[in-house]
Amino acid sequence: MEATSSKDSSVASSPFPSPNIGALLKIKIISWSQETGLPVTVRVRVGDRTFNLHKNPLSLKSGYFRKRLIETTELELPQEFPGGPKTFEMIALFLYGSSTLIDPFNVAALRCAAEFLEMTEEYYCGNLCERFDLYLNQVVLQSWDDTLIVLQRCQTLLPLSEELLIVGRCIESLAFMACMEILDPERRRDKPIVTLEALADQAWSCETTKEMVIHDLWIKDLIALPFGFFRRIIGSLRRQGMKEKYVSPIIVFYANKWVLSKKIRQFWENSGNRIEDIDVRNRVSVILQGILDLLPVREKARRVIPVGFYFALLSRSFEVGLRSESRAKLQDQIASLSYIWPRWKIFSSKDWTRLNFF
Repeated sequence: MEATSSKDSSVASSPFPSPNIGALLKIKIISWSQETGLPVTVRVRVGDRTFNLHKNPLSLKSGYFRKRLIETTELELPQEFPGGPKTFEMIALFLYGSSTLIDPFNVAALRCAAEFLEMTEEYYCGNLCERFDLYLNQVVLQSWDDTLIVLQRCQTLLPLSEELLIVGRCIESLAFMACMEILDPERRRDKPIVTLEALADQAWSCETTKEMVIHDLWIKDLIALPFGFFRRIIGSLRRQGMKEKYVSPIIVFYANKWVLSKKIRQFWENSGNRIEDIDVRNRVSVILQGILDLLPVREKARRVIPVGFYFALLSRSFEVGLRSESRAKLQDQIASLSYIWPRWKIFSSKDWTRLNFF
């Protein structure tokens, strides 16, 4: 795995050279009319754009068009068509016989669109569904950065990207490559994989913890993911045999960024989401609940996670309105880690929130 970061690739545009697909498609349509003597007879509306196309190339490779064009020559694809007009334009270019330019930034949308249009081997040998699957398996899933880009792009393509196992394949591939980074058979690392042993006897500090991730960019990439994807990657890391002393710090770093940091709102707004304070609290509460479900408990936790981290979570739980039963479990965990008898039960919410763990 290369030590490079994809840096906000969820919102970045493709760095690959992009030809004028619209101009290429127009040339193909004119050429088809000249070669066959047939005029365009089909109108396909996708979002705010209308495409005037020929019936034959559409019906040849697409089961969707083959069925629909029996009844009508005017079609409007649903609003949720994967990738919108831009993706359909690339698909149309392939329907007219041109190669489809694939890269990690567009392959997920193209694969979902091809599935919607039923572009399978049943209708045409070497059709797009198979081509895109080959590209995913043989190119994307062999690269950390490419896999990360595709996974992030899948967010706007749910649930179809999930049904086609694009999300699942990306998650399993990232987890496998992360496990290989831990094993590091070639001993290329200048520094050991980060653990939390250095913080065992210190008060919790968001900034100190943030600095620990700097040299492990693969961890930095993982903690930038939406929590739904992150949770599944943690599960895959454990299934694939990564030791808990390496898994737990990743969870802690995620919580440090999305639950404990004072810059949470800024993180979300940087990813293109404008949110109100109450929405921030609700999101943090949901993530905090998920973090508690991921963390090891009792003896396993004592070995790898500083008790100061749990105190910081507890303080935050009062601020975001975490469910009382979840807060009680968190307090039990603190008691078991610090060998405190359950005297905390006589503390009020006000007492706990007075504590300063930052």
